[in-house]
Amino acid sequence: VNRIRELPQNSKIVATHTDSPDVLIWDVEAQPNRHAVLGAQDSHPNLILTGHQDNAEFALAMCPTEPLVLSGGKDKLVVLWSIHDHISSLAADPGSAKSPGSGSASIKNTSKVGGDGDKSVDGPTTGPRGTYQGHVDTVEDVQFCPSR
Repeated sequence: VNRIRELPQNSKIVATHTDSPDVLIWDVEAQPNRHAVLGAQDSHPNLILTGHQDNAEFALAMCPTEPLVLSGGKDKLVVLWSIHDHISSLAADPGSAKSPGSGSASIKNTSKVGGDGDKSVDGPTTGPRGTYQGHVDTVEDVQFCPSR
C-alpha cells in the first residue's frame, strides 16, 4: 500500500493506492480478523475503482463533504469516482449478491491489482464519473478544494 485515505463521512471506509491502476475501497469492519492470526482468511476489497490506464500509486484524495474519490497516476490522468454510483447501480440489480458491510447488493467482476504480480481479484467494480486529461507528466498529488 502506497497511500491510504479515510472517507470523512464514514471512518470505517478507506481507499488505498497500490502498484496498480485501481483504487481499492475497504470496509475495515467487514474484513477478516487481521491480528496476527495464523491461517486467517485473505482480505479482499469491497469495491474496486477502475479507470486509470497505468499505475496510480500516490495521488489520492477523499472529498470532505461527499463520498467522492479523486486519483492521479502515471497515465497523466485525474480520475473522479462517486461511491454512490456503485450503490445506485446495485439498487437497479436486486438479484445480485450482498456485499459485506455495505448493506446493499454487490456485482462480482474481476480486476487486476498488485502491479507486477498481475493478480486477479474478484470484487465489485465501478468506473469513473469523470476522467480529466491535460497533464504532460505523472500526476503525483490531488486535492479537493481545501477551503470547503
